[in-house]
Amino acid sequence: MGGQLALLGEEAKGTKLPEGKAQIDFAKQTAAAGLTPAQFREIGQTSAQIARQAAMALPALGWKTANGSLNKALVWCSGTVAASATRAMLSLHFRASDGNPWKAAEIGLLQLTRNFRQMLTFELYALAFEYTGWVIAYIALLYPIESIASSLPIDVGSWRYVFALIFAWCLKLAFFAPIATTAMAHAFLSLPGLGDIEASALANELEEYVPDFRDIRAKAA
Repeated sequence: MGGQLALLGEEAKGTKLPEGKAQIDFAKQTAAAGLTPAQFREIGQTSAQIARQAAMALPALGWKTANGSLNKALVWCSGTVAASATRAMLSLHFRASDGNPWKAAEIGLLQLTRNFRQMLTFELYALAFEYTGWVIAYIALLYPIESIASSLPIDVGSWRYVFALIFAWCLKLAFFAPIATTAMAHAFLSLPGLGDIEASALANELEEYVPDFRDIRAKAA
């Protein structure tokens, strides 16, 4: 995932990317130079948590219907989707030149807050593609797995369906999820930049409603 985001960030900077196997090596080297696996996990988990809290806490991001229970359900769903959208934010780090991935997380969360409905829609499309692909892969794998199970000397029973689910999930992680993340990274990279005044106002609002955002700002400074 890090290598994929590194390629997108470098491409957004105008870097001429190598072709073929050299591109894979370039992606690994760029990702390793800009971000350690531990940083990738920590920033991803922290950003997702803050995005979820922001969706639930910021009044401007809430849902206003006549049904209170429906409002709560919509807020929970939007928080979950917003948290999922943060997986692509670190493409901003590889486009920048400051070398601080926490700065990219800060900018990404501010962009997500400012363009919340738009980014939520993009992420819903990405998730729909990802999980529809998983279901289609599961259905497509049922027949060959059924054939293999039928040829075995023992009856595997319902385990054939479990195996199909597992193989389809692996295909989702290896194929559909990277495509969905690429689409979301392009969405983040194509957003217009934030002015200093607007960024400061958004950051202050996030800090007010989501105190954990202060930690990201401190690490980004």
